[in-house]
Amino acid sequence: MKFKSLFLAVLFILGTFLVPLNVNNTYGDGILLFTVHEVAGSAEVNTENLIKERCFVHAQIDVYSAHHGPFHRNNPDKTFYPGDAFDYQTTTWKDGCGAFWQPCPIQSTPNNSVPNGGPCIKDGAVGPDSDAGIGVIDPDYAAGAVSLSKQAFAEQRVCHKTEDGWDCDWVTVTARAIQNIPMRLPNLTVDMWTVGEEFTEDDEYISRNLDESYYVWDAINVVHNPFYEFKNERVGTIFIEYEKIHDPLTLEDEFFCDESFCINTMEIPGFQPWTKEFDYGGGNTVFNATSLDDIGEHEIKYIARLYNIAPQIDGFTQNIDELVVEYFPIYDSYVYPVLRDDEKLAFDDRIGYALHYFGSESTNANPDDEIGVHEDRRSKINDYFYSTWGQTHGSLTLLMVQLDSQNFLMKLI
Repeated sequence: MKFKSLFLAVLFILGTFLVPLNVNNTYGDGILLFTVHEVAGSAEVNTENLIKERCFVHAQIDVYSAHHGPFHRNNPDKTFYPGDAFDYQTTTWKDGCGAFWQPCPIQSTPNNSVPNGGPCIKDGAVGPDSDAGIGVIDPDYAAGAVSLSKQAFAEQRVCHKTEDGWDCDWVTVTARAIQNIPMRLPNLTVDMWTVGEEFTEDDEYISRNLDESYYVWDAINVVHNPFYEFKNERVGTIFIEYEKIHDPLTLEDEFFCDESFCINTMEIPGFQPWTKEFDYGGGNTVFNATSLDDIGEHEIKYIARLYNIAPQIDGFTQNIDELVVEYFPIYDSYVYPVLRDDEKLAFDDRIGYALHYFGSESTNANPDDEIGVHEDRRSKINDYFYSTWGQTHGSLTLLMVQLDSQNFLMKLI
């Protein structure tokens, strides 16, 4: 805008002061993003053999940022997404020239809402000196730029000296300004992961096995994060939503970050609080299998849709597979009386036991799991009891110990 003011001041000094129509930006406070100013014609010439009148034709296009509330509807690098909007102003004027004057209607590519006046030819359609308004880019548009064009014609009287005297004619002077508004596509992608994001049970057990499988009632914590350029800078105009497909798993809790930065602490009964930082569109969802009928490998699918205020401008589908396995811990137990005890008789001594854990066994009940004992799957000892039975040989009583082993909220006896 400073350049434009300086240019008009120069014209005033030269004795010609033709001010382009000043039309306010639609929202009143738009930032000038692009400007193009084209000039055609020449200054006055007066020689023995040539006479030209002064004639300059000007065409200018200014593109401003449009807004949705306080938010810009363009990217920080002055590019635009499909569905974005801009304010524009075109201006044409002449300096000198004859009486003929023809500003053409604005022309634009048919992928935005700026009116398109059609071809501009001399003695064709006449438009206003200036056009102004708002252009909205087609949400389905996927090319490289949106083009605006403003053109105007004038005539300059030119005389050439010949042997028979002066030969004069009117020469057409044409100025055409073209502004290409650069576009980019969001190219939305979504990452999903679970490794490293496990919940911890109240009794300090990680709610996942070392081979990345889960037991029934484990917390399957899926973290997601979308990516598209200028994601955090476009909060307020570019929105994302998810459709989550997770049958037969149950969705227990979820979090979605709807700001440029979020800190979420999720609290689920039976687990320690879990905290993570997110930027816009990120979050986490806790699923679980609530029945032994749910063992098997399950696909969790997210269908992401990206919107520019209202219309959808992109989409992306991502999925992750999680394995829910049987829980059947295999132990050897070694039982013995504690001989060094305070009791008077040996059979009154406390019972000691040692355990050897081999792993959790998977059977053909789970078609998606390898049959056999998996030593990298956890077990928990929550309780035990013992009883005496059988014969007594001297002072030794044979003993039996039954272990009660469970993971969170699932007890097998």
